Amino acid sequence: MNQHLINHGVHVPLDAGIATIGPLSVGQLNLFAHKVVLALHFAHFRRGLSADGRIFASCFARSGIPSFFLDLLPRYGTISQGQWDERQTFEYRHALNIEEGLFGCLARFRRSYFVFGFTVDAADVLPESERQEWLRPAEVLSIPLARQKKP
Repeated sequence: MNQHLINHGVHVPLDAGIATIGPLSVGQLNLFAHKVVLALHFAHFRRGLSADGRIFASCFARSGIPSFFLDLLPRYGTISQGQWDERQTFEYRHALNIEEGLFGCLARFRRSYFVFGFTVDAADVLPESERQEWLRPAEVLSIPLARQKKP
């Protein structure tokens, strides 16, 4: 696999591990992305997303954060306790509007795995045409199963 990537112009460090990503792992990665966004929603609102709320989340791997996210999500966060923190492993940018129940975030894990997502407390703030793309909190656990179904 490494040689195939090298032959096609992709730089692969000598100590790099390669994993094949398929339908099962994509479903699990998307489930993880939704759980991260729900956890960060909880951390900032101090309550879970309402049953009438909606969530949209996804993940991607790359080096660096797209600059438009930095403007959209200006606040910084990480996991910390006293002087100890996990900036090398996990950090995120976010924005929220507590009065309107809106939250958005972009989280980085290690060097190049990112999760981004948004939550809204009430589906009626979303345009009707976009509501089908957003999940109710109760639908999140069905993500891996939906990815396994044949078209």
